[in-house]
Amino acid sequence: SGAAIGFSAGFMNPFAVGIAQGIAELPTFSGMGLRIALFLVLWVITSLYIMRYALMVKKDPTKSYVYNKLDPKHDLEKSEFVALEKRHILVGLTFLAGILTIAFGVIEYGWYIQEIGAIFMITGVIAGFVYGYGPSKVADLFVAGAKDMVFAALIVGVARSIVIVMEDGMIIDTIVNFLAGTVEGLPGALAAVAMYAIQIIINFIIPSGSGQAAATMPIMVPLADAVGITRQTAVMAYQLGAGFMDSIMLTSGVLMAQLSIAKIPYNKWVRYLGPLMIIWLLIGVVFLVFAYYTNYGPF
Repeated sequence: SGAAIGFSAGFMNPFAVGIAQGIAELPTFSGMGLRIALFLVLWVITSLYIMRYALMVKKDPTKSYVYNKLDPKHDLEKSEFVALEKRHILVGLTFLAGILTIAFGVIEYGWYIQEIGAIFMITGVIAGFVYGYGPSKVADLFVAGAKDMVFAALIVGVARSIVIVMEDGMIIDTIVNFLAGTVEGLPGALAAVAMYAIQIIINFIIPSGSGQAAATMPIMVPLADAVGITRQTAVMAYQLGAGFMDSIMLTSGVLMAQLSIAKIPYNKWVRYLGPLMIIWLLIGVVFLVFAYYTNYGPF
């Protein structure tokens, strides 16, 4: 849930906002004020939802969606609460420094996937040393983590194959063009919400954020101009439509990888996330209507 909010409402998301604004000929990461407000609202509501679930499970572990019915007390008996120590705080500060470095690099130097990935790796290694591990222990933990990612990588490949079939079959362009045509003639605020709905539908076909931006924004930008919607609002419709559903759809390689690593059955995940997903989608509608009536953009 936390990762979904960070991506869907990220006010400096280079994979969604950055690419979409570039296609829409808007300054990179412009209009940040409303996106920060969106992020804070989603963050607070999602945190409350998670805390409510955690308190419910703490009170009655059998209410957990992944409760082990064969050995109900197994996890509870072996769980140990770790006291907060100085080294834990230092690791947290190291992680924060890594995130701030990425934010600075993205804004000032235009860092992208390779640079961001490198900073995350460096941050992880430094965090290991800060925690008190030696080079051998850090290397062993890195290898163990990489081993857990092998199955996840296979899942990503399978999910990606669905998209490749649709691309090579010339199916995606036809669908995008048809859906975009449904927006024409709709009144302003309703047109903004319709763009949002279209991006949600297309997200099932093109789960890649950057790929969806490249496929849809060249059509949505002139369409937004034609129906009287600001380009910044069109970018927000794309950002939310391309982000929320990544947390629940089967074609998302990232989601499938996360669930496989965490060993969470997909049906259990849908039961947990379903109510929260509805809340997210409704919040998206509210913000898009607000963006339309406040003439959101361009800076």
